[in-house]
Amino acid sequence: IMCATLSTIARKGVNGFAARVDKIMYSLNADFCTKEPSVLEEQIRLLGSLSHAAGPAFSHHAQQTIGTVLNCALTFKNTDLSRVAVGVITDFANSLGPEGFAPMLHEVASFILSSLVDVNANPAQRIGLFECAGDLALNLGMHFSSHVPVIVAIAQAAFAESLETLKSVNHDDDDNDAEQQVLSLWRVLCQLYTSILQGQRDSTGIDVSQMVALANHVCLTAQEGPETFAASLALIGDIADVCNDDAANIVGPVLLSDSISACLSKAAKSDDEEVRRN
Repeated sequence: IMCATLSTIARKGVNGFAARVDKIMYSLNADFCTKEPSVLEEQIRLLGSLSHAAGPAFSHHAQQTIGTVLNCALTFKNTDLSRVAVGVITDFANSLGPEGFAPMLHEVASFILSSLVDVNANPAQRIGLFECAGDLALNLGMHFSSHVPVIVAIAQAAFAESLETLKSVNHDDDDNDAEQQVLSLWRVLCQLYTSILQGQRDSTGIDVSQMVALANHVCLTAQEGPETFAASLALIGDIADVCNDDAANIVGPVLLSDSISACLSKAAKSDDEEVRRN
């Protein structure tokens, strides 16, 4: 209860709270509760809230506790604790900025890459890891560039696997969890690629071919899922925005096809505000 209350106060931006972060962290570091998952979950969540309150000044605390956070994130059997810990990694990236996060980047990136291919991670946890990778790519910019090719390769493999999954899905079943997980995965992959493009705008070596393939497929086949459809439209816009002349010769024929044009026309008349905006 104490940790949950402090998390709420930290997120509210109460005046003077940032000055108390060091004292709170002193107490927290002395008493991480590893025997009671529900307490540990709140303690880990508090780390993210404190980083939000303190900003870049929290960097040294983050470096001291990142090992505990990653150990919790690796607890695939406790999905709630794992989800919270992955969220804290995102909090750190948002709050500390590229320079403050840099000392932890290699360790965190290695965790994400290995966890994405870990057979013990369930589909929901993989989606959370892809979301985290996208947040890192967006917030850390060129600091994250060396990890982008591997992330894209893993995303490409996940997309190919999802296509195989759909072949065995009963599409007449309205409550089919597998189909919903695939749509969620496609949405997150579109958002991941969008974050990579936005975070790597200064890079001239981004291979957008796989991004185009995903955007094209999702745009044409996922129109009944507004969030996923909207994410594909946003990705198409960012691909067009960053393409140089050489890439445009490859991308243009795909993204300017009659079928995509029809999708964009339909999206412009959608009842969903996000779809229309994208």
